[in-house]
Amino acid sequence: MRVLVPARPALRDKGADDPLSATEVAEMKEHFKFLRQHRKLLKLRLNATEDLLLNGVRDPVHRGVCQHLLAKVEKDRVLAVTERLPPAEAAKLLAGVLRFAPEVSYVLRYLECVSDARSQPEAAAALVHALRRIQFTETSSAQMRQVLALIVNVFPPAELPVLLFNWLYNGAFKQALDRSSEELPQELAQVAVPLRVVHQALNREGRRGRDDHERESDLRAGVGLLLRAAAANLAELPERVRRRLLELGLELTPNDPAERAGLVRVFETLSFQRDDDKCELALELAGIHLAAGDEARAVKLLGQPWLVGESAVQAKRWLRLLGGTRVGPIAVDGRGGDRFRKGGRAPAGSDPAPVNAVTPNDRWLMGFHVPSQSGVRFRSGASEEQSEFARRVELWQRLLVPGVVRPFVHGVSTGVPYVAVPVVGKGLRSAGFDAAPRAELRERLVEVCALLHAVALAGMQLPDAEAHRFSLDAHGRVWLTDAWGAEPSNSEAASRAHLASVLPWLQPLVDGAASSAPPSSFAELVARIENRSPR
Repeated sequence: MRVLVPARPALRDKGADDPLSATEVAEMKEHFKFLRQHRKLLKLRLNATEDLLLNGVRDPVHRGVCQHLLAKVEKDRVLAVTERLPPAEAAKLLAGVLRFAPEVSYVLRYLECVSDARSQPEAAAALVHALRRIQFTETSSAQMRQVLALIVNVFPPAELPVLLFNWLYNGAFKQALDRSSEELPQELAQVAVPLRVVHQALNREGRRGRDDHERESDLRAGVGLLLRAAAANLAELPERVRRRLLELGLELTPNDPAERAGLVRVFETLSFQRDDDKCELALELAGIHLAAGDEARAVKLLGQPWLVGESAVQAKRWLRLLGGTRVGPIAVDGRGGDRFRKGGRAPAGSDPAPVNAVTPNDRWLMGFHVPSQSGVRFRSGASEEQSEFARRVELWQRLLVPGVVRPFVHGVSTGVPYVAVPVVGKGLRSAGFDAAPRAELRERLVEVCALLHAVALAGMQLPDAEAHRFSLDAHGRVWLTDAWGAEPSNSEAASRAHLASVLPWLQPLVDGAASSAPPSSFAELVARIENRSPR
């Protein structure tokens, strides 16, 4: 395949009367030989001296005469001729002209001819050479659109993103793109603009005043384009850029399987100074695949022999849970919830098929929500209880009260209805609630009363107000974590029922060994708590 020979504007770097060097004389002879072959096609009008030069009778000596002869090649004539010639012949003609007149319009026309005349790999190779010849500081918006159209049409989708991304390191190309970006047609804008935005992000450039929502959409699209690129092309990016691409991809949690596979490919190209850093990223990648329901890829990542330390322990725990009993997206954890990874991503919408069935139960069990990799407490029912489960979940969701935990996930899996809530701290008793210092205990007792009173005011009555329904988080805040079985009720009736149920275990903490008449309302109970030292 013939590619463009490096060129510079012929003889323009010196004055007209400066003598030609031996190299320049040789170049002129090649140019004139080319013009002699295409004299009729280009309709050159020559004087006697120029005719002798063109036919090789006289050697090129005077710089100004040579410049004048080359200038007789008219741009409009060249472009018009190439429109009539077959693409291969037109490309050959333009390659010769470009050797002494490297103008943008000639380069673009050459690329059009090459893309029409040759196979895609040959056209792509020619395009790479030609791009280096374009003075992007001189291109108009229309010419830049033409350049981008050629790039998008010639390069395979797996190669295009990295090539265009790397060209954005060329300041003149980047500025030319910015000048024309507002006028790009949709098919070009949806490639060029996202890659420009992700180039800014990966190289930590400024936002240039773009709207945050628009920028995030373009950023996601740009990251997706790069992650779907071929592995060999991704490996061409500098490691710092690949590392930042991985971080950004993990933040955006792509849903496209090809993009998740791209994240793994990028991860595999990186080097790490600390084994712990590599292992933590592997777990995060596994988590993204679990969130998307791709357990096969997640299991492969979790089973890597190079996992060490706490990451290896975590990976083994996840593998054990993934291979155990399931209720919808929940893996049953027979060892309790303290080992779960906290603070995971939001639940995914689809339920994976259960590995094993679980028998219905009327109590809360510990589980592992696979899509978010977070600990949950869950309960399930028999198939004939589906409607009742749905009704109770709906009533619970209507309890929009601060401090009342909401159902985390619920549904039906192979006929088994289930509901799960997030793990919040520890139950009151197991958290040493009653052994807290007096001031802390006073605050927590008031919180219990406030929660029960608020639920009643919301028109709901709990089946009971026992301590097992409450939990204490790491910051000492009391939560109502179990509202299962709540039913619509008159507020006053619900308040009376809650008060009667909570007093047997709460009043001894207030009065100690002494006995007193039971309070008639939560307001009276709270006043008693605040006016005396609980114990």
